Order: sequence, then C-alpha cells, then structure tokens
Amino acid sequence: MDLQPSSILPLMRSAGAAVMEIYRSGELGAGEKSDQSPVTKADDASNHVLQDGLASLSEYPIVSEETEGPAGLPPSCWLLDPLDGTSNFIRHDGQFCIMAGLLLSGRPSFGAVYAPASDEMLYAQAGRGAYRAIGNSAPARLSVSPRRLPPELRAVLSKNHLTQSEKDFIRLAGIRHVRQTGSIGIKLGLIARGEADVYATFAALGAWDLCAPEIILSQAGGSAYGLDGWPISYASRRLKAGVVACNGQNKSLCLQAAARVLAAAKKA
Repeated sequence: MDLQPSSILPLMRSAGAAVMEIYRSGELGAGEKSDQSPVTKADDASNHVLQDGLASLSEYPIVSEETEGPAGLPPSCWLLDPLDGTSNFIRHDGQFCIMAGLLLSGRPSFGAVYAPASDEMLYAQAGRGAYRAIGNSAPARLSVSPRRLPPELRAVLSKNHLTQSEKDFIRLAGIRHVRQTGSIGIKLGLIARGEADVYATFAALGAWDLCAPEIILSQAGGSAYGLDGWPISYASRRLKAGVVACNGQNKSLCLQAAARVLAAAKKA
C-alpha cells in the first residue's frame, strides 16, 4: 500500500470537526468505561468517523481503543485513539487530540496526531520525515532539539496522572525544567517540535497511545523505548508498563534514571 497523507489527513480533520461540535455544545455525555477511564460522546463520534473512513481507504484491519477486540494485535493494522486526553476534553482545556497510526510488520509506519482545538496537525511516514501544519498553513518539517546536558533539558509529564515515580525520575535525571500537559500525543509532539526533550511514564499504555506519536517523534530525530531500552513491542493491545521518549541525545541518562526509580520501588 502506497499510503498518501493527503488521503488520511482530511479524515482526521473530519473526526476533529465531530469532536469540536460536541465540545462547543457542552453536551459531552461524559461517563466511565469498565476500567473506570472517562469516555464521552466525542470518543464515539470520532471513532465512527475514523473507522468508516479508513475502511474505505485501506485494506488493513482497524484496532481502536473504543472497540473491544482480542488481546493480540495483527502485525499490520491501524491503531486508533479517537480522543486522547478525554479528561482534558471534559475540563474544556483544549489539551486533547485524535491519533491514527499504521503498523506494518509490527513497527509504526505512518502516524497522524490532530489537536482540533488548535487546528494543529502533526504527521509522519517512515523514511519521509515528520511535519506540522496549523490550519491551512504549509507543512513545516519537524526536528528535535540538540539539548544534551541535564540542566538545560526540558521534560514534559502528565497533567492528570503524575506519579511519585515520575517525579523521582526527573530528580534523578537532574532535569530542572518540567512542563505538564494532557495527552501523550501532545507530549511526544512537543519533543518532536523541539519544545521539550524528555518524557517518561511508568504506567501501562495502550498500543494506540504510542503508535502515531512514536513514528512522528522518530522521523523528527527522537526515539521512544521501553524502560529496558528495547524498542516498544506492538504485539498486544496493552503494552508492557513503562515508556521513555527523548530527543535522541539522552537515552543513557533516561534509562539510568528509570533503573534507579525501579530499583528503589523494589526495595520499598
């Protein structure tokens, strides 16, 4: 399949339009899933737009956070997070996005992250670079920052689920500048844009949380990996707990800090 971003990005914007219509109406239909995570009418509306659109554009199976399915993943499939940052959507702070990523032979090959509140689109395709477009502006190529030394590094962490482990990670890595925001798509996008350098979580994530932002980050010169330093495995819907992402300059620093956090947790 010779995927063209020009066929996928309009679909992302259509899903964004459905989300923003509900956002502006104030009738969010907020509730909880079986795992107690929040869900709204916008999650479902975006999911329908994306699934229907991709089914007409692509032969690959579609796996969505909002659709039940087997634990394992096919090696080639679409991974959708129709509304990443649902808590932020409910709070009306604009820090949410729509994510669609394509796995080919088990590795992210294409990804798009669209923040409809700011009309910002990030997208990337393997071997073709990562780009950012705001509204109808021409796409600009993304590149991570060259920052290396801990005192100058900028971390981006969770706004909604910040843990003591993540606070300890920042301290042990010697990072002084921390920014908090919702949505992992937005967080990794900030690293891809060069506005942040390091992200870490010790929680388990869904495959749909990382597929799209990982390819965007890697095509901008950064990297994401498990706490063991190995590439992220997309063999199942739920990923092994713990992810570190950086601008490509600080892998050793991040892994050493993460290892110290994990060692301290085992002793506790």
